[in-house]
Formats: sequence, structure tokens, C-alpha cells
Amino acid sequence: MPISDHNEFQLIEHWADILPPNDASKVLLGIGDDAACLTDLQSPVFSCDALIENVHFRHEWISPRLLGWKSMAVNVSDMAAMGAAPVAVTISLALPPQTKTEWVEDLYRGFADAAEQFHFSIVGGDTTKSNQIMISVAIIGELITSRALRRDAAKDGDALLVTGSLGDSAAGLAVLQSDKKLRTPFEQHCVEKHLRPNPRLAEIQAASKVGDALHAAIDISDGIAGDAAHIAKSSNLDLIIEATQIPISDYCRQTADNVNADPLNWALAGGEDYELLLCVDPNAADDVIELIQSATNTPVRPVGFCRKAASAQGKVLLQDKGKAIASPQSWRHFKGNINHD
Repeated sequence: MPISDHNEFQLIEHWADILPPNDASKVLLGIGDDAACLTDLQSPVFSCDALIENVHFRHEWISPRLLGWKSMAVNVSDMAAMGAAPVAVTISLALPPQTKTEWVEDLYRGFADAAEQFHFSIVGGDTTKSNQIMISVAIIGELITSRALRRDAAKDGDALLVTGSLGDSAAGLAVLQSDKKLRTPFEQHCVEKHLRPNPRLAEIQAASKVGDALHAAIDISDGIAGDAAHIAKSSNLDLIIEATQIPISDYCRQTADNVNADPLNWALAGGEDYELLLCVDPNAADDVIELIQSATNTPVRPVGFCRKAASAQGKVLLQDKGKAIASPQSWRHFKGNINHD
């Protein structure tokens, strides 16, 4: 039955019942009033993000439950990149009137899955009519590191570390765009990585134990080439990245072979991996790697270093065994590329 056949406020109450209970130590007032009330936040951190149908996802590619998870996960990833843990979320939904109530219920189950795994409360939001689906999430967290991991805080000599592997999500997107009905296990793995990202919150919590030696971080949502450039510009440093050290999984490489693509391009510019690029005091790099890997089993690899900018503005310099190579352009929202059309 479409949502237009129901009373809006009864629907909202029903959807709210799907969500886990709020954390009473942080939330004084959640869903059901004009605004939520939080308490006892130390060094609050705020972010927001939106997923729009036919821009960030296609209805036929992703289940509503996975879409609910992904909507939360991309925001939790922003928290992790700042050195923060999520506390509370509000959700604004824009839905076509013909949207099935069962579809929205499963969407909320995806919201609930993420809230339970990453220990945050969903405290409010808004629902309105639209010609296409939009899920806009606002998230509030609090620092778990000794200070915010700002993009302008990287230092000359810092080691560059990357969690996990890069390019899997772009490989999965390429498979989805190919409309293949039968997929190899490698391709299916990449599709799942694209549809269900895993924000590296536990990893940043582990890394935080080195204290002030962890200088800066960014989540890799637009490709490491573009995201590293944000740190380079903000910190006025050159970030030297060795292409042969970029972690690319066998799943990504095999999928690239199957569709005649370059896995390095996916890793550099594909986006939506939601791994972390960390800038760390070189004397603490091994400690960070050990802390993350022992706590989470997530691999961490050194991929380069920071140095004083050679020109007026810092930039990313990509190398292959010490020789400079060109870097593909990362995802840009208002120019577009193969990732989201």
C-alpha cells in the first residue's frame, strides 16, 4: 500500500517504533517533539550528508534495508574521519507518494541496523513529498581523539597510512552498471562493498591510543587522489603517494580484468570506499598499524609521506617506484563522472 493512503503522523510513529531505544545518558528528548534535546556532549562534532535517487543510488540496485544502512554509514564515516563517535542522528526523507509503506519500513530497519552497530540514537527528522527519493542525514558526535583530526593539521614528514583496500566500491559500481545477471564471486564481493560500506569507527578508536601523534585524517569518499588533495591544500604540504603501495584487493583486480578496466584508476578516483587516510608522526606509524590491526583485523598500509610544499599550494604527487605519474581526476559532484550517473 502506498504511503499516500495513510495518515502521515501515524506512519512516522510506526516507523519510529522500528528504531532502537535512545541512549538515555546522551538523549533527554528524542522523536515526538519540535526538536530533540541532548546532554553531556564533550567537544561536539556535526556533519550532514544526503543520498539522492539516480544521483547516489538507483532504486533497482539496492534494497531499502541496505539503503538505510548506507545512508547512516556514510555519515558515521565522516565522524570517524574527524576522530569522533556518533551520538545522535536526524533523518529528513523526501518520498514519492506512491512509495510502498513496506519499502519505508525496511529502510528504517536499515537505519536501525546502523544505529545498533555504531551505538547512536535516531532522535528526529522530517518527511515530505517529492518526485524522487532523498535521504538527508544530520549527525552529531563527540571527539574520541585528543583533538579533532582536521585536514589542516598534517605535518611535514608525516607518514600516510590507508585502512582496508581501495577500488572495490568503484569495481562494484561498474558491475552494477553492466547489468550482468550472473556475477563471479569477485564481482559480487565488490558489489556488496559498494552497497554496504563499513565506516572505520573502530579503527579510529584504536588509533586514538597514540594520542597527539595522530595528526590528520580524511575518509576516502571521492578517491584517494582527490581526498588527499584536500589535506595537501589545507595543510600546505605535498603528499607523496607511491602507486605500488596503494592497497588494491584481488577482488578489485579480478573484476577489473573481467571488464577491461584499470584497478589503479578505481583506487585513485573511483570513490565510495569509505576507508581512512591517516597522517601520522612517522615514529608512531608502526604503533598505529599495530593498534588498528590487533583491535579490528583491518589491514593498514603505508602509502607515502608528507613534505613541505614545493610551490605556493600543496598538492598530491603520485609516483610509481619513485617516478612521477599522472593521476586521474576524482569524483566531482557538479561535473559528474562514471560513478553516479
